[in-house]
Amino acid sequence: SNFEFLPANSSFSVVAFQGKWNYLQVDKYIPTDYLKSFLRGYSVSFLSLCESRVFSDIQFFFNTGYFSSSVKTLDLSDNSLTVDNLTLIHNFRNLKYLNLSASLPLNTDDLPNLRMFDTLRVLDISRNNITSKNYDFISRFTVLESLSISKSKIEKGIWINVLNDQLIASLVSLDLSGVDMYFSDFERIRYCKKLKYLHFKVATDCFLFCYFNILGLASMKKNLNILSVETEGNICFDDLVRLAGFSNLSEVKIECYTFLPVGREKFGKYDFFNPEFRLEMGLRHYNLDVHTKEILKEMFDNYSFSIVSH
Repeated sequence: SNFEFLPANSSFSVVAFQGKWNYLQVDKYIPTDYLKSFLRGYSVSFLSLCESRVFSDIQFFFNTGYFSSSVKTLDLSDNSLTVDNLTLIHNFRNLKYLNLSASLPLNTDDLPNLRMFDTLRVLDISRNNITSKNYDFISRFTVLESLSISKSKIEKGIWINVLNDQLIASLVSLDLSGVDMYFSDFERIRYCKKLKYLHFKVATDCFLFCYFNILGLASMKKNLNILSVETEGNICFDDLVRLAGFSNLSEVKIECYTFLPVGREKFGKYDFFNPEFRLEMGLRHYNLDVHTKEILKEMFDNYSFSIVSH
């Protein structure tokens, strides 16, 4: 049972709705007094309140009927939030998933201790500026399993504070795609023993094999299942050879400029535990000759392998 409220110039019907919904979307919607009265007897599991021009217009939903106990997923992306706005999230007692993409306040120093810091499992903090004034918001979560900081700007020198011991111990999924990060900062990720899903961008002054070397020495090596990498540079056989050390991988995606046929003499057939392992290479400049393609085909003979030209 899903319910989506459209902008004010649209019409909707409230006939035959039950008292419990799975999904309620009120993006860009300004609730009327009638709607507020109507919702008081309802509960919802997924609540989307994106792109609200004036936050006070949607503040009502944080104090509505059974929402405080029923909302488990909250989408507040693309909002101009303040610390006071974030404090209202405390009203949702069973929150597990929070999306604050492009919505994190620039300063969260005055944010009190909230219930969600000890209950939230999934946090999307993508498309934000992470600075010394707001990084503490991320590092306060104690049982977080999935964290997305994709397409964010992270102030130099604070990553060690963001990825603290609590997050290192709990994270299973980490998305850093589109994030310009120093290689020295990336090294801290090696301590995330439970990590199964990792997405990252290679620094412009470094090579992909350096990252694979770090991950190859990490405890997560036994658990890593999905790996997604983007680099503005090139990759070669030397890079792919290092994948052989991650036998539990089921999916690898590499976005790069082009593929260089360097290190052909090191190739060998791969032996992954997962028979459904697949590798996808996205090349911005397609330059593979017949011999190179034959070697790649032989390397991944028993698995799914594809090359995409962008």
